[in-house]
Amino acid sequence: MPQRRLILVTVALLALVAAGAALFLPRTGAAPGWAGVLLDSPLPMGDVTLATTGGERAALADLAAPYLLVFFGYTSCPDVCPLTMARLARAYRGLGEPAEVQVVMVTVDPAIDTAERLRAYVEGFHPTFLGLRGGNQEVAEAALRFYVGVNALGDGLVAHSDPVALLGPDRTMRLLYPQDRLAGLEEDLRAVLAGPAW
Repeated sequence: MPQRRLILVTVALLALVAAGAALFLPRTGAAPGWAGVLLDSPLPMGDVTLATTGGERAALADLAAPYLLVFFGYTSCPDVCPLTMARLARAYRGLGEPAEVQVVMVTVDPAIDTAERLRAYVEGFHPTFLGLRGGNQEVAEAALRFYVGVNALGDGLVAHSDPVALLGPDRTMRLLYPQDRLAGLEEDLRAVLAGPAW
């Protein structure tokens, strides 16, 4: 199968897997007042532990900011990753760069994304953004917890689903943002920081 066709088929399959997984998420869907998908039953994520770009092990529960925006991507991603990170940076700056929000990118290509490369990438979007990495199995398990499908295609390409998750102070997933919902992220965060009504 030609490489281009293989990539298209893999991406389509990942989209189907993500859509199927979404059917099992405890959610209200597009709840009134929220751009993201509001979960009826928040999903615990605090015990997810990976390595920072400084080499320290860090559980999501131990990060200082009350609210986390978590995205799975990789530094050589040609399209959705830089676009998503740019949108996260724009929303973060639009809110006045609040200390209460931490943007986290977990690499799905840890073999290529060294600590130095990952740090330079995430900090290129904003100096406070945090990169996390781990072994292939660790990353795969973390991705599964976030309903993210990952498939290495070779030649530096990794197919992956691309939602952004919002975790609350108790480190449960509260809102999930597929790409078509990200436009409303800034307003959702503004409401959350004013006092979440979820």
